[in-house]
Amino acid sequence: MTRRHWIPLAAAMSLGWLGWAPGGHPASAETTTTSSTTRHETHTRLDVADVHVYQTRVLGFVSSDGSAGHHEAFVFDQTVPHAPSSAEAASAFAAAADAVGAALRDPGILPGHCATREVSAPALTASSTRSDTAMVGTQLDHTEVFVTTTMTTGPAVILVGEDQSQTHFVPAGTVNVNTNTHTESFIDDLFETTFTHASTYEVVGHKSVRPSVLDAAGAPAARQVRGPAALSGARGAPVPLFAAVLPGGRSVTVGCPATAFVTLINAGAEPAAGVGIALADPDLPAVLVYQTTDPASNALTGNANTPIDIPAGQAQTFLVAVTPTGPLSPRDVALAFAGGNTAPVSPLVGLNTLLLSGSLSDTPDVVALGATLNNDGIVDIPGLTGTGFFSVATVNVGAAGLITFSADTGGVPLPIDLSVCQTDPATGVCLEPPRPSVTIPLASGATPTFAVFATGTGFLLFDPATHRVFARVTDAGGAVRGATSVAPRTR
Repeated sequence: MTRRHWIPLAAAMSLGWLGWAPGGHPASAETTTTSSTTRHETHTRLDVADVHVYQTRVLGFVSSDGSAGHHEAFVFDQTVPHAPSSAEAASAFAAAADAVGAALRDPGILPGHCATREVSAPALTASSTRSDTAMVGTQLDHTEVFVTTTMTTGPAVILVGEDQSQTHFVPAGTVNVNTNTHTESFIDDLFETTFTHASTYEVVGHKSVRPSVLDAAGAPAARQVRGPAALSGARGAPVPLFAAVLPGGRSVTVGCPATAFVTLINAGAEPAAGVGIALADPDLPAVLVYQTTDPASNALTGNANTPIDIPAGQAQTFLVAVTPTGPLSPRDVALAFAGGNTAPVSPLVGLNTLLLSGSLSDTPDVVALGATLNNDGIVDIPGLTGTGFFSVATVNVGAAGLITFSADTGGVPLPIDLSVCQTDPATGVCLEPPRPSVTIPLASGATPTFAVFATGTGFLLFDPATHRVFARVTDAGGAVRGATSVAPRTR
């Protein structure tokens, strides 16, 4: 309900006499004008893109078990401000692996000389993520301007000027018209959330210390067999033996055993009596221990350095351990296989010899095993100019290093051209086109695979004793650190 207020006529006339008009302003008042400005900000939160910060800690840890007990130590600790997938973290992982490998070889850190060494890939052991949000700045989104007019009848004091920072007196009997320009700024307050990802990776090395022949109780000469004379016994009609040695090469440190498997076949019609294995060269700075094995599992059977009888037409497998007693440059070591009634077994390089070296410091020790299509040790070359191939699986049981994989015919001229490639272990496909050699860095415990291609340039007679293709692994200094071989032929 609206209330109406009535002014008596006399009062109205009185107001008019006083100079006031019905509109509320003096009838003849002086009018002045002023201006002013005002400003205001409206703030709105705006979240910007998140920031991710990484702290990747890399630890190197080693341990050993052996006759001296259990030992362990941290040998590497580095934190990089990058993600685990970054190149910087990869460099830290590699440095940790190098430090772990060096510690495993240093008896001052982990006791024990001869050992089986294993270095793991980097493994995540701890991780956490923390988030922090903070305002990092502002940005102007847009502005809006509003103009308003205000009439003020004096006497009065009003605010004028920029940001209404001044006062203006409106005298009695005057009217002031003030125009105010208002600027409204719309501001984005920028908030940023930082996620800090902390992770810890460990590269772990372990060595299982085994006693060396030189450290074991008793004189080495009492536990080894040297030369055919040590194996001789009562002789009858000679029984033919055939021998094979795998792998074809080992590289160990002085005082540590190089192991290989030997297969002896009795090709005669009667048992081979008292068959044993010895070093053919009595002056070689090394000692040899042999023991029979189960051919199905390679588990040791029988007693060490104990000659056995091999039935006619049967085979017997052995494990041999040849331990250098002094520095030994890479060479093909001939083994003597003999019994009381057996014919001499001629040494055939790549078949029944062991490419052996003994170093004063750790080197790559690459166990290489060749595999042909028919698993018969023969690479078939179709026709005079066809190409045959075989694959080579390797494992580095020694120290890391730069190695070169290549193939040759052992210095025997053969009508074939050879090339090699590194292969994908899952598919067997060459990673790059075949070439004369492949050089790669080889980590301790690494298991790269390769292929060897033999292309005929003429007819190749099958002569597995002298016609062979050797796959060799050499180190940066050119020393052979692993080898295997197959017999080529034209089909």
